[in-house]
Amino acid sequence: MDLELAWQRLLKKVVVDPTVVGPDGLPCWIWTGKSVSPNGYPKISIARKYWRVSRFIGYTQYDLERLEAEAGHKLVMRHTCDHRRCIRPEHFLPGTHRDNTRDALRRKRGVGGKPSLTEDQVKQLRQEHAEGTSIQSLSRKFGRNQNTIRRYLVPQSRLVRLTDVETALRARIDTMVVETLLAELDQLSVSSK
Repeated sequence: MDLELAWQRLLKKVVVDPTVVGPDGLPCWIWTGKSVSPNGYPKISIARKYWRVSRFIGYTQYDLERLEAEAGHKLVMRHTCDHRRCIRPEHFLPGTHRDNTRDALRRKRGVGGKPSLTEDQVKQLRQEHAEGTSIQSLSRKFGRNQNTIRRYLVPQSRLVRLTDVETALRARIDTMVVETLLAELDQLSVSSK
């Protein structure tokens, strides 16, 4: 299959959502296809083989094969927007597993899950659900699993609220964990050289 045809197939399964943007300010290209990996990353079939869309983007947009040859090991495609279903090429960077882990720790993805939805996104989610949009569709659109979407739909008055002290303590513990893990990664970097 030629690359142009593969890109055309990919883009048919994309919705540009101006409410979900990457750090560059460009809107995410949200994958609406049904084919995803068990952990929620988009997949596409090319020549009867399933590929993660991020790897396809790496090979076609970043010459990942050459970069891996130069590095001497396999590389990953890192999301800069933290939206698993985003396939916008500008929202990816090639890097090592260590780079990807550092990204996750700095953004507190590896400590307390993905960053929260903004207030506007939660309002939009609740409005769309009230208008009849399914939880499954909302899950795809907002890049969260269905249980997380259900939690956002629970009225705030029914949620258990943490005291300010508990919130501050949890934030401090998260920061300490991130700082400790980053220090350990830095030590591994120094000792492996």
